[in-house]
Amino acid sequence: MLYISKIPIILHELGHAIGLWHEQSRADRDDYVHVHKEKIRKENWHNFNKLLNGTYLHYNKPYDFYSIMHYGPRSFAIKDDDITIEPISPAYRDVIGEARTLSLYDVQIVNAMYKCAENCNTQTCPGFRDKNCDCVCPGTPNATWIKCEDTGKNQTHARRSFKMLTL
Repeated sequence: MLYISKIPIILHELGHAIGLWHEQSRADRDDYVHVHKEKIRKENWHNFNKLLNGTYLHYNKPYDFYSIMHYGPRSFAIKDDDITIEPISPAYRDVIGEARTLSLYDVQIVNAMYKCAENCNTQTCPGFRDKNCDCVCPGTPNATWIKCEDTGKNQTHARRSFKMLTL
């Protein structure tokens, strides 16, 4: 029996299998989070190694606190109440490690890695292109994806007909 609580772990591990790295391993991570190595179990330090510039392409996407690949604030802590990774901005302290599905940037990075939109038109898409080259955007906070379009005026409009995508 698959427990729903395990789905984020499965998605995280599948992320590794298809080429994603931990978000907190980005070369620019120190601009966004503090890693408290002294509070991390020594055998797990490797999970917090910072990658060298150019080692991992994040395709010019901003640091993603909502990524399925981001660890939580107490991941691999020596003591249960130790904070091992802490966002610099207080606004993200309750966000990291809470993803239940892929973030928009996770999907955009995978699509870029595998050139999924290579044969689609070059019109701007604020979300990502699906297999039919339709523009898809986050529709609701609970990760429903809907077709959308860019109006070219820095506005995005969802179409009336929508389709839920299973990722």
